[in-house]
Amino acid sequence: MPDKSLTIVFVRRGYSQTGGAEAYLKRLARGLVAGGHRAELITTDDWPPNEWPFGAITHLHARSPIEFADELEQMRSQLRCDVLMSLERIWHCDIYRAGDGVHRAWLDRRRKFEIPLQRFVRGLNHKHRDILRLEEALFTSRGAGRVIVNSSMVKNEIVDLYNYPSDKIDIVRNGVPLEKFRFDSELRE
Repeated sequence: MPDKSLTIVFVRRGYSQTGGAEAYLKRLARGLVAGGHRAELITTDDWPPNEWPFGAITHLHARSPIEFADELEQMRSQLRCDVLMSLERIWHCDIYRAGDGVHRAWLDRRRKFEIPLQRFVRGLNHKHRDILRLEEALFTSRGAGRVIVNSSMVKNEIVDLYNYPSDKIDIVRNGVPLEKFRFDSELRE
């Protein structure tokens, strides 16, 4: 058991039964609880309570990314936690896991292959502007105390596009379950 038990509040908007972020979050919470810590979840109504057996779950009712971030920000002073870790773009958190990559970089890559009409239509979409605002709050305004990424590419994009300090970004690569993958050269022939 640890010397001090921590309360970690996780943030994840939405839910997918086959989602990688959800699987990551559940594995992380399971390990922390097994280590003597408390895990709580703030999410939307999509997340089934039976899929979070680790501690308290708070459902927010907002649907859009910016509404979710706003609703969370309104309740932040009521949170009793040692660490607020988000897997979502929100206004402020202690740790942000950039598992969805960098939206600004994704838009830049996509723009290269689109016709002007597609770019125009996307420019009208509030969702992209809202995500960029939240991303900027996390990185440019230092709303995230630390950032976890799963690749050097994502780390470099955050540093290059937002001038976020590289020493505050940790790379934690996605694990590969070796028992599911056989690296047998005979199978490749």
